[in-house]
Formats: sequence, structure tokens, C-alpha cells
Amino acid sequence: MTSIALFEPGKKKNHIAQLWDAFTREFQVSKIDSYRLPSNYTKTPDEQSLLAAHLVSRLRSEQLKRRYGYGQSLWGSIRAHQEINKISRGTKVYAKQIHHLRAELAATGANIASSWCPLKHPRLLFRLAAQLNCTPLLHFEDAPFPGFFVADTKGINMGNSLSDDPHDYQQFGAHGDSAIEALKSSIQERAPISKSIASRMGIRSSSTIPENFIYCPLQVDEDTQLINYGGWCDSVLKFIDSIYTASRFLPNDWSVVIREHPSSKRSFTKKLLKLADDKFVLDNTGSSLERVKRCRAIATINSSVGLHGYLFDKSVITLGRAMWRFGHMAIEAKCPVHLAELFASPDSWSHSIQERKAFLDYLTKFELMPLPKLEGGTARFCPKAKGILDRKVAEAANLIPEN
Repeated sequence: MTSIALFEPGKKKNHIAQLWDAFTREFQVSKIDSYRLPSNYTKTPDEQSLLAAHLVSRLRSEQLKRRYGYGQSLWGSIRAHQEINKISRGTKVYAKQIHHLRAELAATGANIASSWCPLKHPRLLFRLAAQLNCTPLLHFEDAPFPGFFVADTKGINMGNSLSDDPHDYQQFGAHGDSAIEALKSSIQERAPISKSIASRMGIRSSSTIPENFIYCPLQVDEDTQLINYGGWCDSVLKFIDSIYTASRFLPNDWSVVIREHPSSKRSFTKKLLKLADDKFVLDNTGSSLERVKRCRAIATINSSVGLHGYLFDKSVITLGRAMWRFGHMAIEAKCPVHLAELFASPDSWSHSIQERKAFLDYLTKFELMPLPKLEGGTARFCPKAKGILDRKVAEAANLIPEN
């Protein structure tokens, strides 16, 4: 039986805790619950762990900078950070933690490793430890639709192992109508995480919302979804500036509607209100889902709102890299100039409904797993989720290098 090492540090959200409870009942799991060093830890990390620690240090620094409003993306490969003369104290600590996690992982004797969203600190430490130990890692994350989760052997979001060839999904049949209706009913609104954020989510720059508008939801700036896969538009500030400039080229009867993210700890309200006019409307009120239903199109870096737009047959433009943007399902704005050109003729945008249906049908059947339900106080997977997980674990086990 495949043995799995699960990295489960610190406090977890309720749905993640329930998922791990169900997971440990279904599979042979060893838990690693801390990345912190023992007080008597004296081992010196090797060069591989030190190089990996540089990556953690850069990404961690970038995420913190973005939260407080400054900094540029510094994400890159380990190789990109090999020649660094000054080693900070924090980097040395990360190196020791990675070295320690490598030893902890090896001690479990597990065939594969698993973690929730291992692109963020401290789970990134474990991801790099597994990589350096040549241990396959099963990446878990919330699905783009509420109530579901996903698991992948390669990564999450744009980094996952899904094919980007639309023909690979056509073979399963474009019978996505029932899947689309089920996913429509699953979408729920995010609630603001604090009173201060709730207050700005009641702001609107105009008394009316235009009939022909492009919905442009903001994302959380320090999210690795932007830092890793933002492409040329890897920050919320770049997105705002690019959308504002492109809105100048819209036809007379078109506008954009901007909405801030209810989970973002950083406010962009002042900047948005300064830019607001009849072509560029800030509207934090009401429901994001209602904006999706009412809009003529959606423009996003790579938010799941773009994928939600597929359910309501909306044209979608991506400024960054998204795992659901390939074929003719959406339009990729390749640079700010291209975005402005696209905004100049929004009535000409098109997409393939059949490709979208086939893709959504595949996701529903083979990727999206319902979160476990409590049965008598015990979290359990439904048969569908268990079946997909069995396949995912088997795929990870097949990646184990031969001796």
C-alpha cells in the first residue's frame, strides 16, 4: 500500500481540517506537523537546501511587500538565484528548516508526500524538501468552484498537469449542460474578512451601472496566483492601470466595472476613486455573481471569476496565465497595447461554447472532488471523491524514481 507523508502545520481552516481527517482515514498517512527547528538543532544544511532557501526568502519577501503596497515580482527558479553573495539570517533559517524537513520526510519512509497549496510559506518549505528528496508531491487546493477541492501531481492553478489542448477534452464528449447547471448553483459569495474591509465593500463611484460593461474583479495582490502566473500583468496595480488605459478605447456605449476583492487586506479604493469616470466605474456593492450574470464580458488576470463566466456564456479576456485559458475558450491579452486594441472592439469577441462545455464536463467528472461531509461527527469522502483521489495517489506513486 502506498504510504503518504502529510505536511499539516499550524492552524487550519475548518474545511481543510475535515479534508485531512477524511484523508487519513482512507489512506496510510504519516503526519509532519511542524517546520520549526528543535531547540538543540545543530546540523548544517547542504548546498541544495541553501539554494532552495533563497527562493523561499525572495517569495516570502515579495508577498509581504505586496500586502503593504510596494515591491515587484521576484519569483523565479532556484537556478536564477544561485549567485547570491550575501546570505541573510532569514535565508539561513529557511535552509535549516528545509534540511530538517528533508530528514523528517525521509524518516517517515513514505512513498509520496502531500500538502495543501505548497506555493506559500511554510508549505513551500515542504514542497522544496520533497523535491530535493525526489519524493513525488500531491498538491491539494481549493477548486475554482466552491464546495470542491482538487489534487494534482504537478502543481496548482496554471502549474497543474491538465492538458492545454482542447482536443484532449473533446474525446470525453461535450455533454457539459448538466455540469454547468450544477456548478452554477454551487457558486457562493465571499464574505469580507474584517469590518474595515466590509466598509469599503459598500462603495460605488456611480449611481448607475452601465448596460454594456466589462466586469473586472480585482484579486489579492500577494497571492502566488499573481506572483507565479501573472505574466506581464503580475500585480493588482498593473491590472488597474492597464484596464484604465484600455477603457479609454472602449466604444461610447461601453464601460468597465471594477470590484475590489473582499479578502484583500490592502485597499485600492482611493486610487480607484481618483480614476473613476463614466468609462471606469468602481462598484464594491452587491454580489460579484450578479455582476458576472449582468456583464457583457469579463477581464481578469487569472481569477476563477473568469472560469465562472464560462457558465453564463460570457466572453473572457485574461491578462495573465490561467489553467482554463487555451484553445478558443477565452482571449489572451498579450500586452497593454493588445488589451487596448481588444477593448476598442468588444462586440467582435468570440469563444467556443463546445470547447468550454467539454472542458467543464471533464473537470466535473475527473478533477473536481466534493469536500468531505460530516457523518455522525466523522468527515468522509463521497464515492466520487474517493475514486478520483485513488487515481491521483496512484498517479503520484507512479512517479517514484526507480533505484
